[in-house]
Amino acid sequence: MLNRIFIIPTEPSLASLKSHLRLTGDDLDAELSEKLQAAIRSAEATIGKVISPSVLTDTRPFRPELRLSGPVIEVLGVRLDGLDLPSSSFSLKGSRLVFQAGLTGEEVEVTWKAGMETVPPDIRAAVLMKAGRLFNNPGDTVDALVTASDNLLRPYRTYGIDDDDE
Repeated sequence: MLNRIFIIPTEPSLASLKSHLRLTGDDLDAELSEKLQAAIRSAEATIGKVISPSVLTDTRPFRPELRLSGPVIEVLGVRLDGLDLPSSSFSLKGSRLVFQAGLTGEEVEVTWKAGMETVPPDIRAAVLMKAGRLFNNPGDTVDALVTASDNLLRPYRTYGIDDDDE
């Protein structure tokens, strides 16, 4: 089961969303923050990558190689069958965690930091558009046409290929 803790996003930030929407007060900050997180998660689902720096923890059956949600910034800890593993027993290759040959176990828990250290301007714009739309149109509607934000995200979409493998 994947658990996630958002680290306060540097970009796109609440301040950039307020600027995008031309809002100056702080009375809507809680609602705007919620819409921003929803827009970030929507964009992440579209492109298959973590945008906002986050700490993720996942527990799964052990395999010699695990694919982590990336881009991975660093692995913070690995536990195999409840015991902490030293960093010498695994390596990180792109977004794949590869265990030392011969290592076996039943269940592995991995904690890592993932996200984009620099968010490209088109992803940032797409997130702000999505958040603005959620804020300005709170009703649930069916979209028949591809939106501009989806078009901005399209070049970053992955299709099961780990682009950052070494």
